[in-house]
Amino acid sequence: RLQGLGGKAGVAVKTWMVKAGLATSAEEGCTLGALAAVPLPQLSQQFGHEMGKRLYEMCRGEWDEPVCDRAENQSLGASKTFFGDAALCSMEDIDHHLGNFSREIWDRVVAHRTKYNKHPTHLTVGYSDRTAVAGQQNPSNQSKGCKVMIGRGGSVGTVLEAGRRNAQKLFGGRTSVIHVTMLSMNVCNFEKLESSAGMSSWLASPGKAKAKTAKRSADEMSSSSSSSSSSS
Repeated sequence: RLQGLGGKAGVAVKTWMVKAGLATSAEEGCTLGALAAVPLPQLSQQFGHEMGKRLYEMCRGEWDEPVCDRAENQSLGASKTFFGDAALCSMEDIDHHLGNFSREIWDRVVAHRTKYNKHPTHLTVGYSDRTAVAGQQNPSNQSKGCKVMIGRGGSVGTVLEAGRRNAQKLFGGRTSVIHVTMLSMNVCNFEKLESSAGMSSWLASPGKAKAKTAKRSADEMSSSSSSSSSSS
């Protein structure tokens, strides 16, 4: 799909191409190559100056809009739908897919952290359940979230552990049959990582230095007392 040619605009162009004999149907032959054979004045007459010029340039690979960076994602997630007999019916099945989601999300978390110097602080697991009750399909959509501690460290295991905690909240106390038709996991609430310099300053602050000195003195006194007792 080309930008600006989805929906009504795309239908209008295809319909006209069929009427003009440029394509056999809306499904076959409606290509930019076919449209490139139409002169600019004819396109402008049919679709207006702005749209006609845009189509004319698009057919020739000309596009003068500036390239913009992709906006930062506010959440990173993974999900999968399970149709018919593929529906998840056990905690083992659910855990298997949570493991797959965790690996996929972790790769994206690392890339996001490298690019934006941010880490997620919240993880959510959600599902859809199409279990039939008394002969009626009663779809249920639920989710649970929890804090996730990643910072500059973390691992696939960190994500999976949080996902399992949420899954336990969702399914742990269930007595009815599990019949999950959609399972999802996502992380969000990104926070800026404190710079290494900031951490160094915090550790080197007077208060921290005094605490370190006091602890060292206490350790030395303890060691000295132990030696004296041994000598006695």
